[in-house]
Amino acid sequence: MYAYAHRLGRFFVKTIGSGYQLLVFVFLPAGILGMLPGQLSEVVAGKLVMEHPDRLRTDLSYQIWRLRQTNNDGIQTNELRQLAWPWVWRSRLRLSGIDAKIMVASRLATMQKSDPDGIAAKQQIWGLGDTQIAVDYQFQRNPESLRNWYLGLGLSLPTGKSQLQPTQADLANQFYSEILNFKVSRLGEGFNVNCSLFATYQFDVLQLAMGGNYLAKGQYQVLPEKIYNPGNELQFQTVTLWQGQIVGWQNSFGVRGYSPDQFDQQIWFQQGIEVLADSILTFRVPKGQIFIEQQLTHRLKNRQLEGQQFGLQLRNTNNNLGRSAFGGRYRVSPVAQVKLQYERLFTLPNENKRGRSVIRSTFFETAIQFQDHLWANFGIGFGQGEIVPIDYQQPETESLAVNPDDLENRIQLNGFSFWIGLRQQGIFDLD
Repeated sequence: MYAYAHRLGRFFVKTIGSGYQLLVFVFLPAGILGMLPGQLSEVVAGKLVMEHPDRLRTDLSYQIWRLRQTNNDGIQTNELRQLAWPWVWRSRLRLSGIDAKIMVASRLATMQKSDPDGIAAKQQIWGLGDTQIAVDYQFQRNPESLRNWYLGLGLSLPTGKSQLQPTQADLANQFYSEILNFKVSRLGEGFNVNCSLFATYQFDVLQLAMGGNYLAKGQYQVLPEKIYNPGNELQFQTVTLWQGQIVGWQNSFGVRGYSPDQFDQQIWFQQGIEVLADSILTFRVPKGQIFIEQQLTHRLKNRQLEGQQFGLQLRNTNNNLGRSAFGGRYRVSPVAQVKLQYERLFTLPNENKRGRSVIRSTFFETAIQFQDHLWANFGIGFGQGEIVPIDYQQPETESLAVNPDDLENRIQLNGFSFWIGLRQQGIFDLD
């Protein structure tokens, strides 16, 4: 229900309210804080939006989804709740003539599932997350040049809770749900290394960026005596940004590939190639901004190679993922601003015409400045939608349009979230 996307080990984040920042995008596993769905397009575009990044940002958030499913056994109701406390710190790194930017991030979270009727026992996972360290270095610093090169290196240290009990695996999978968009989807995994290289070009009001990154993911013990080795990831992306006095338009296109996953020393899952597209249109208005955004992830066919015994990494079920959003920000006073956003997150049926989902959410956030460069923010969100599970085959004679209320196995969703946070701005300029 948050406007966040998170994939285990994928390093991307978009900060809400203060523009884009490269370090967060490239190296931070999704689900840290203030995130919108994004890919390397946001990484590259991070160098195209000249704003002051936050030095420190942290949010304490609470999110709850109530799931109601009707099937042959009657009505089943569950609640998924999460309390999360992520934080990100950034600063300059000056060592032996190298002037770079460094970022450190981690999070603390608890995940709970309960039955409001008290029939099923409450399940819970809680603990610290992995620690991410990222360094960003700019090769070329000639202000007269139209081109700049950037090199990034990121490490994900396995300080978080990675090993689960067999009874916790199903709960962990639900918090890893792409459509539910929990702020923290995973606490820990193995030792990961991410490298990125890209260039930006400046042509008056038009800016262009091209880049790529490679994420090497280490193995870890996810279940007792069971070793999981997730596949590595390679991604290429191109972004254009046109910025006029009133209107701005950003477009991105990319491709991401994966190597096979291994579970218990056997090749288990081969995820298909993903094609990524994103378009953002912004309008400057007095004291504020209006934005419209459309994103689509087109997924090619994957292969389940060895059984169904493990699903912690299995989220790509060949469904295309889309997101539409619009909203605006308005500065109420020199020390206060508000933001309102509506978004629709959806997955389309896969090649077998199975599985679909849609979530509609509304968010409101206010931020107040009480010292120089120091802001406090508070926000709430409401969401509702439905999921048709991937393992449910809709009969050919059934039609959602004709009889939407009688279709069994649909999961009805209602959710609520709130967050309160602190951020410190303006401690160094983007180059």
